[in-house]
Amino acid sequence: MTSSCLGKVIFLCSQSLLRTIGNGRKPSIWDDAWVPDDEDFKIQNMESNLALTPSNVAELIDSNTRKWRTESIHNTFTEGDAERILCIPLSMNAHKDHIVWQGEATKEYSVWSGHKLLLQDMQTQRQQIYRQFSKKLWNLDLPPKIKITN
Repeated sequence: MTSSCLGKVIFLCSQSLLRTIGNGRKPSIWDDAWVPDDEDFKIQNMESNLALTPSNVAELIDSNTRKWRTESIHNTFTEGDAERILCIPLSMNAHKDHIVWQGEATKEYSVWSGHKLLLQDMQTQRQQIYRQFSKKLWNLDLPPKIKITN
């Protein structure tokens, strides 16, 4: 396996990891993937929030009630980010935060699920190449008769 291929595998796998919230001590608010989202599970509006003080997720949780500090979250994050954070359920018992694999319903990594992720990415790349080729082909200055295909 070449280093570029290995780098791609590592990148894809890291994009499929999600940190679940237990006591909130480990996940960094700004750097870790912990907020449910369609994209990368990170705070989406980071640039506007960087000057703000909380650094790990535990600072957003009331340790006595095991509930989100709603006012602090609304004051710290944009409305969209705040709503996504407040949708995360918190356990009544504080446990360690842990990382789960999003590629399987069981949330556990398997070689097969990693392989499926890599195949999906390769298929996406092939589709992009085909679209680019098709677009270039149809933009060629050819007589209309030649452009007709089945």
